[in-house]
Amino acid sequence: MPEFDDLGAFLSPTLDLPVAGTTYKVPSPPALVGLRLQAAWAVTNARQAGVAAKAHHTALVAADDGATSLEQDALGPVYDRMLADGVSTEVLNHAGMTAYLWVVAGERAAHLWWVTPLGEARTPLPDRSPSTSTDAASTTPTPASGSGTRSRPSSSDGSSSAPLA
Repeated sequence: MPEFDDLGAFLSPTLDLPVAGTTYKVPSPPALVGLRLQAAWAVTNARQAGVAAKAHHTALVAADDGATSLEQDALGPVYDRMLADGVSTEVLNHAGMTAYLWVVAGERAAHLWWVTPLGEARTPLPDRSPSTSTDAASTTPTPASGSGTRSRPSSSDGSSSAPLA
């Protein structure tokens, strides 16, 4: 049987968030808290996709007593430290969402969120409302040719001589 290296050697137990000269070391949450955060992520994604969430995810979310916010769960003890340090609501929320993404989607997703300036559009959500206006369609210029496609040259027997792309 292979010998395993200590998990701590390559799995970071903290997420380090620098804010105005202070580095907040967010610890990985306890397993149950992390599982609930992951379940909340899964349920949210299922709802957005219009499909039913898995029963075990729904059960984990339902079992949450709501005593703490998503940011509190994701930041753990760093949440209270940031409050004591007087950070702004924007900083607290940004750090909380970064920590949440770290737990549910990994370090890369957390970093991408962290470096997105506040107030800038992130990945826009698709507009799911039905379109009732045709104004844009009436101002769209017509193409110069019929379909925008070209016919392949044919051989004398009527078959296409051009390879399919």
